[in-house]
Amino acid sequence: MQRVVSIDIGSTYTKGALLVMEKGCLKVASTTIRPTTVDRLADGFAQVLSDLEPPPETKITYSSSAKGGLAITAIGIVPDLTLKMAREAAVSAGGRVTNIFSYKLSSSDIREIENTKPDVILLTGGTDGGNEDYPLHNARKLAKSSLKCPIIYAGNRAAEDELAEILHKKTFTITENVLPSIDRPNTIPAKEAIRDVFLREIVKGKGLDEVMERAGEPPRPTPLAMLEFVQLVAEIQPDFGDFCLIDMGGATTDFYSTNKAVVTDSVLFKGLPEPHYKRSVEADLGMRVTAQSALVSADSLIRKMVETEGFSYDEFKAFVDRISESTSYLPIDKKEKRFDSILATACFALAVIRHAGVQERIFIMDGERLVQTGKDLREIKKIIGTGGYLSKFGEDFFRKGFTLTKDKGQRRLVPRKYTYYRDEDYHWPVLANASLIFPEAAVEAAIKGLKKT
Repeated sequence: MQRVVSIDIGSTYTKGALLVMEKGCLKVASTTIRPTTVDRLADGFAQVLSDLEPPPETKITYSSSAKGGLAITAIGIVPDLTLKMAREAAVSAGGRVTNIFSYKLSSSDIREIENTKPDVILLTGGTDGGNEDYPLHNARKLAKSSLKCPIIYAGNRAAEDELAEILHKKTFTITENVLPSIDRPNTIPAKEAIRDVFLREIVKGKGLDEVMERAGEPPRPTPLAMLEFVQLVAEIQPDFGDFCLIDMGGATTDFYSTNKAVVTDSVLFKGLPEPHYKRSVEADLGMRVTAQSALVSADSLIRKMVETEGFSYDEFKAFVDRISESTSYLPIDKKEKRFDSILATACFALAVIRHAGVQERIFIMDGERLVQTGKDLREIKKIIGTGGYLSKFGEDFFRKGFTLTKDKGQRRLVPRKYTYYRDEDYHWPVLANASLIFPEAAVEAAIKGLKKT
C-alpha cells in the first residue's frame, strides 16, 4: 500500500486529501479544508497536514494559487499575433494576466502597470528579424519606471542585445520568441521562464519557502497543474472524449477545453491557430477575492438577472461588498444564496464568452462569408464543473449560463448538446497533484468521481 498527501493552497481555502494506492486503484482515504492563511500560507498548510495525520514518510505533493496565482502583465505589438501568444504563454504557465498592452506603451500605461504591481512582466514583440522599434520603445519606458518585478523578454531576437543594455538595472531574463515566424507559435520557452520566476519570487514572497522545506519540493501553480491534468485525462482516456472543465474559485474562473481547433473550408479564420489544449483564466471573475471586479466586468449580465428575479441591485451590491470584505463568508438565507448563484452564473457566462470563438457574417467581393475568431466548442459533448460552487450546482445552472452567452450580432461557438458532470467532492485539484506520482490511477479516480446530472 502506497500513500500520498495532496494539498492545494487556493485563494480562499486550502484543501487536502490523503490518497491511498491499493490494488491498482487510487482512493481518497480522508479530506479536509481550511481557510487559506493569506499572510502566512505555511500556517494553513500545516493545519491541513495535521488534520490528515499522514503516516511518517508519506510523500507530499502540493500546488498553490493563493491570491489568484502569479499576476502577469503581457506586452506585445499586434493584439491577434504576438500579444495573443504572450497571453497564451502566461496562462499556460499558470499565471493570470492582469494587464495587456499592445503597440507602444504610453506614460499612462506605465503608471497603470506600476499601480497594478504585477509579479512579472512578459515583454514580446516582432517576429525574428522583424519589428524592433516597438519592443525597444517599450523597454525604454520600463527602464525608466519604478517597477521592481522581473521582466521576461520573449520577442524579436534581433533586439535582444540592445534590450539587455536598456534593462540592465532591472531583473531581466531573455528567452525564445513566442512567435519567431508568423506561422510558428513558440510559447513553451516563455512558459518555462515564467515557471522559473514563480519558483524564485512567489515561493519567497508568499511564505511558501517553509512549505517547500516541509514537503521537500517546490509548489506547482494550481492552474498549471490543472491544465496538465486535463491534457493527461484526454491522452490516457481518449474514449472519454473532448470536454470542457470550468474551475471557479474565490479569485479566478478558469476555463479549459481539449478539442482540436477545426475550421471548415467555408469559413475564413482570422488570427493565429487555437491550441488543442487551451486554458483561459479570468482574473476579474472570482466568487470572493475578486467579486468586486466581477460586479463591474459582468455588470450587464448581473443587472439582467437581478432585475428578472425581482431583486434590488443595491441589495445585490451590498452582498458583494460583504463577501469581498470577508472572503470566507457563506450565505445565511435564501436571498443571499440566490445572490451567490447570480454571481456564479455571471462569472461562468462571461468566462465562456471569453474562451469560446465567434463567427460573424461579412460581405466581400465574392459575396457573403463567415469569419471566425477563436476556438469552436460546439461539438464538445461533456462539461465538467469543479470548485467550491460548481461542484454543487446542477445542469440547470449551466443551461442558464449558456443562455446568457447568446448575442444577436454574433454566433458564439459554445457547446450545443452536452452532458454535465460535477466534481462533487472537489477532488480534481488534489488528483492533479497526485498524477505526478500515479498518472493512470489519478485519471481513473477523477473520471470515476464525476457525478452526472
